[in-house]
Amino acid sequence: MNYHPLQCIELNSKRILLVATPNTQIAFLLASVTIVSTLTQLQEALRTPWEAVVVTDEIPEVLPEVALLLVKKQNFPLPTVVVARILTTERTMALMHLGATYCLDVERSQALPSAVEVAAAAAVNTLRQLTLEQAQQTRQSRQEHRMMLLLINRIRQSLDLETIFQTSTSEIYNFLEVDRVIIYQFDAQFFGKTVAESLGADWPQTMGADIVDTCFRKSRGSHYTRDQIFTIDDIYTAGLTPCHIALLERFKVRASLVVPIFHNGQVWGLLMAHQCSGSRVWRPGEVDLLHHIATHLTIAIRQAEWALLAKEHQAREERDQLLIVVEAMRQAVGLPAILNATVHELRRTLQADRVVVYRFNDDWSGTFVAEAVTSEWKSLIDLHDCDEVLQRNVAHYSENILGTNRPSVTDTYLQNSAGNVFSHPANFRTVEDIYQADFAECHIRLLEGYQARAYMIMPLFIESDKLWGLLAVYQNTGPRRWKESDVNLLYQVATQLSMPLLQAVLYQASLAQVVELENLVHLKDDFLSTVSHELRTPVSNMRLAIHMLKQTTDEARRKKYLAILESECGREKSLINELLDLQRFDTSGCPLKLEHVALGEWLPPVVAPFLNRANECEQSLVIQVSPTLSVICTEIASLERIVAELLNNACKYTPAGEQITIALSQTGDQLELSVINTGAEIPQAELLRVFEKFYRLPNNDLRSQGGTGLGLALVQCLTKRLCGQILVKSENRITTFTIMLPLDLSLDHCQLPTHSLEAKAFP
Repeated sequence: MNYHPLQCIELNSKRILLVATPNTQIAFLLASVTIVSTLTQLQEALRTPWEAVVVTDEIPEVLPEVALLLVKKQNFPLPTVVVARILTTERTMALMHLGATYCLDVERSQALPSAVEVAAAAAVNTLRQLTLEQAQQTRQSRQEHRMMLLLINRIRQSLDLETIFQTSTSEIYNFLEVDRVIIYQFDAQFFGKTVAESLGADWPQTMGADIVDTCFRKSRGSHYTRDQIFTIDDIYTAGLTPCHIALLERFKVRASLVVPIFHNGQVWGLLMAHQCSGSRVWRPGEVDLLHHIATHLTIAIRQAEWALLAKEHQAREERDQLLIVVEAMRQAVGLPAILNATVHELRRTLQADRVVVYRFNDDWSGTFVAEAVTSEWKSLIDLHDCDEVLQRNVAHYSENILGTNRPSVTDTYLQNSAGNVFSHPANFRTVEDIYQADFAECHIRLLEGYQARAYMIMPLFIESDKLWGLLAVYQNTGPRRWKESDVNLLYQVATQLSMPLLQAVLYQASLAQVVELENLVHLKDDFLSTVSHELRTPVSNMRLAIHMLKQTTDEARRKKYLAILESECGREKSLINELLDLQRFDTSGCPLKLEHVALGEWLPPVVAPFLNRANECEQSLVIQVSPTLSVICTEIASLERIVAELLNNACKYTPAGEQITIALSQTGDQLELSVINTGAEIPQAELLRVFEKFYRLPNNDLRSQGGTGLGLALVQCLTKRLCGQILVKSENRITTFTIMLPLDLSLDHCQLPTHSLEAKAFP
């Protein structure tokens, strides 16, 4: 039977003994060989002469080592091919020491049947050659044979052609101790190039050189046959043509050994060994070495071609799967529909039990926003309603990007890591079995609540570096070994989702900006309306007073109208000054003017004008300054204005017979300034409105003293300027304004406000 493609010899398959189970793929290849599957059958069969033995490691009773020992007991050398699933370098050497002729690795050989066929044929051929040359065989030739087998196995450790070629030339170069070894490949027009080379330092490279052999191009390699090897001991005595000698002289070649490499029935290239330092007589063992390596290079080329085709086929399948998912995403309108279409198509494509999209909240808890799950499993979005275990880990989150309420699941594993495990787009997680993943107990309990046994998680990013959420695929029925194609598909889908996620975020941000702008426009209109009203009122009163002055000659009335003019002018001036102060302090262009002052000495003169005012209104004003209060470093003018506005506000709204208290104390590195007045209470609904510009409490101005309505707004602005915070409390007819300020604004962390501090009501 003539075995394609190597056709090393003609095999009589009835004289091949196969030690394997009857259903092995090798048995189908060598359909008519004798098969044994027990130790007894092997012992019985070895009484008959065979041309070769093929041994697999699929029968525990007859391991290759046992079979080799039995074969070794024969009276003649019987070539033996070992086909093993676990084949390390150490085991290969041990098997060859026991007498193995070839060792084939099942895991690394993508063309196992063909490789066994070639190895068996080569083994028989080797035996015949050994029989013919047994009388002349020396210890050196036997060593060369062993080294050849080790070298062939070493070459076949990779499926990458570049690695195989370079390993081949390097090993041949070292073993034969030649000056150059090259692998030369032909293209379709039979132009050639060197694809791998190992050479000594004294000789010119052929890699990258322009080599044109016109004779070879004309013959298109027809003078090469599979078993034909060209040996040239000396180019000057081999009868070569002058052009051929000139080509070899160009690269300093004096002796040459050339073996053709065949693929798909024609010459693929040449394996060549060169001696440049002088002539050389090539020994049969050296010729045999190159011949066998060329044979295995043929197998390697075919395997690499098959691997490439398989890879291309896988890539096409992955591309088709991705296109299906992407097409479903494109047909959907709006982010909720896009996410739902994505998880449903992804679950169907991967044949998984569940696919979800999980969005992070600000505290790194998460919200399930889309899910596709088979009917036998509960929905994670709905599970919190009926599962007590998950209920303990669920908090309700008011809104998410989809505009609907969803349960917010607290995953402490993600919270504690603040999402850092997924902080880069290249980071992802695959878990084949949650019970083998060394997870914390709390994480395992949560995953059990998800009904998950295996999963893949891919981060979802917007703007390439902002983690938005996770795309997760769950297998609930049991462990699952995720393939590289599964991970690639999930990564590509996550990448495709980044754009609609970004668009949704930008859309929400634009909506927020529109609302904010509308609010600003509304505030501006209200402000302008109020300012114009507040400015016109004093002017109207002044115009009326001037008109009355012109109409009367009574001195008493004239004094009354002049007093009105003076009062309204002061009111107008105060309003304008406070508006200018608010504008000045609201801008960052007004630098702080820091001073050091002892508050115990500074406060009494500031409060003094209000003591007389309190007495006139039958109020009591009390000053409380802590004796342990430190010297403060702040902008004194702003602090004085804060005190004046708060005391003015207290005097205005405190009834007769009640008390006003101003207290200064120290809490850590903070100054606590409080102004407390009794007998007055601000309704809770109005509590924070008191800081709005021009806002006045209705019916609370006991003496109709009026005012601009800017005092407390100015206090809030100045407090923020001094890096402080203002709190207000009003209950049981007691109102308290408390200002918290840093004691030393000269410190780096207090020099400027780091964020806007709003006034707050506190319990």
